[in-house]
Amino acid sequence: MPQILSYCLNFVQKKHLPSILKICEEQLGNGFLAPDLLASYLDHPSKYCHVVLLDQQVIGFSLMEISPRAQIAQKMKQAEQWFLDYFSAYDNIGYRSLTAVSKEFEGKGVASLLVKEGLEFLSSKVDVVVGDAWKSEHTHIGSILERNGCQALKEVPHFWTTESIQQNYHCSFCGAPPCECAAVIYARF
Repeated sequence: MPQILSYCLNFVQKKHLPSILKICEEQLGNGFLAPDLLASYLDHPSKYCHVVLLDQQVIGFSLMEISPRAQIAQKMKQAEQWFLDYFSAYDNIGYRSLTAVSKEFEGKGVASLLVKEGLEFLSSKVDVVVGDAWKSEHTHIGSILERNGCQALKEVPHFWTTESIQQNYHCSFCGAPPCECAAVIYARF
């Protein structure tokens, strides 16, 4: 894969936000990522956004954070109590919340680069990194996570249903709310 050498991995800057929102909308559905939530990654001490640039253009991104176990557990929706119990030995946890790549760069190693580098970055700061991954035949993030040392721990059906209704976002697979997609919770220890 010699093409990977031309990719540049960086942290998000304000000028990248419109491109990130566009990628997110095309890949995950209209309204999936709120602009103000994305902007919070610019200067937050424990939130991180990696971007992959090609000729100064954003072609993919990952959102990550390091937070107390209880805060990450809330993001696990109906698996919150399971999460609190399963990860009871950990105070702070790394969380990979989202990775998306522009359609024209799918299958070119961008998501693999983001996952690998993001896991390394978070693993250098905490003992466990978790993520929830879309389960779909159209999505390959689970296999990328597994290649990078993550274990699938729990499948959660209808993971985004309530959120899709509350935020009225249109899932790129289900269409208008409710989103009925399942998620798989992964961890790398």
